Amino acid sequence: MKKLLFAAAMSLLLIPIFRPVRGQDPGFGGGDSIDLTGMLNGGGGRGGPNNGNHRNSFEMPDSKVLFSDIQKALNKAKTPLDKSQEKPLRSMLDLEVVTLSDKIQVLRSNNNNNNFNNQGFPGGGRPDFQGGGGFPAGGPPNGFPPEGGFPGGGRPDFQGGNPRGGNPGGTPGGNPQATPAQDNSANAMANTMAIQVETITSLKTDDFLQTKLPAFLTPEQVALVLKVKAADKENATCLGGILDRVSNGLLNNNNNRGNNNNNRGNNNNNNRGNDFLSFLNSPRKSNGQPYCMPAEATASDRLEPIRKELEKGNLPMDKSKESIAEAFMKAEIKDLEDSLRTTITSGFQNNRGGGGSNRTNNPQLVIQTATDHMYKKAGAMLNPPQTESLKKWHYQQILDRGGMESLITIEELQNTPLSDNQIARVTAAWPELRNQQLNAAKSAKKNPSDKELDNATTVKILEMLEPAQVASYQEAKKFVTAK
Repeated sequence: MKKLLFAAAMSLLLIPIFRPVRGQDPGFGGGDSIDLTGMLNGGGGRGGPNNGNHRNSFEMPDSKVLFSDIQKALNKAKTPLDKSQEKPLRSMLDLEVVTLSDKIQVLRSNNNNNNFNNQGFPGGGRPDFQGGGGFPAGGPPNGFPPEGGFPGGGRPDFQGGNPRGGNPGGTPGGNPQATPAQDNSANAMANTMAIQVETITSLKTDDFLQTKLPAFLTPEQVALVLKVKAADKENATCLGGILDRVSNGLLNNNNNRGNNNNNRGNNNNNNRGNDFLSFLNSPRKSNGQPYCMPAEATASDRLEPIRKELEKGNLPMDKSKESIAEAFMKAEIKDLEDSLRTTITSGFQNNRGGGGSNRTNNPQLVIQTATDHMYKKAGAMLNPPQTESLKKWHYQQILDRGGMESLITIEELQNTPLSDNQIARVTAAWPELRNQQLNAAKSAKKNPSDKELDNATTVKILEMLEPAQVASYQEAKKFVTAK
């Protein structure tokens, strides 16, 4: 009897937790609704928990709630709605929410189809594999096997790395069955990954020069190296390239996985693997600069640009410090490999549906973006004082959300949107810069809040944007704080 009562009590407690989120149907009068719980995944923020927006969760908007929020914001600013404005505003919000519900339903259907067709089995693998279908979420949780997958390019019971009856041995040079859209998706993914790898490598290099050099160089030597690095815009000294190509080993493992394991049910991912091969074999970075180091460069090799500049400045490195310097360089390489492994694994997880690099495939991102644009459309329907009141309230809500997506959203609403390449760079840089800010605070025995970390990271991110974008973001912040 006690067990029965306990089970009943737990059921009552859990019912509200699992109540599905639903998008409303046309108007206020009911009709069928769309269950969105599975799509939203219980995650936080635009783009998931790793993008600097982990404290927020976005559900399907309700037009009545949106109208109420607008009404309250305008009343508080003493610019209330006229009765004649209410009906058109309600109608616009109703239509926008219905359109968004339909869009999310189609998106869910497309993503489900892509997950099946692109992997051969729903969820990314065979249902008889541990973890619910092959490697969970598109890859092993701790990176990829050193050999790049199963021996011989596939599972032992597969011929040539493909299921029996598939395409034996793969297709050299790509997959002729791939559609132009799939080719474009693979190219976009390779480009995004290249930018993100280069961004993280550059940030780790800067961090090494700024925070690790004092462990084995004198203050005068550190100042000299940093001065030369700051003046070297073309990286002629290679101080900015001491960690070049650390990523190659990790990416080669992923390429093997893309060309072998992903052949289980479909050969489309060969395109992805070949794009990665092109990236790995390229003699130059995406900015046109040549790589300074080969993939096999040792820790001592990677310290050579520093030694050269110290010699030129008549401040040679003390030979007794060589072993310490190499130890710090090895630690930095390991740290970089860990960061890159996280980025690479996340990249494959987000793209296993055949186009996850496209932000329009992220349900939470689509919901948040659409909601923000509903407020902007509402402002366009109001008189100037009301528009200003609503815009100030709305921008404050965005800034309060914090994180990387707050900056991206403000730039978009300010008509200075970030390009795809900029978004790829910012996506990689945000967690790295935020972690650097946190480590610096801990070293100073400080305990910054999330908001303080976000603000400090945003300052660093703005240095990566165009002057017009920086001015636009600063203008928005001033607008919100102005009385």
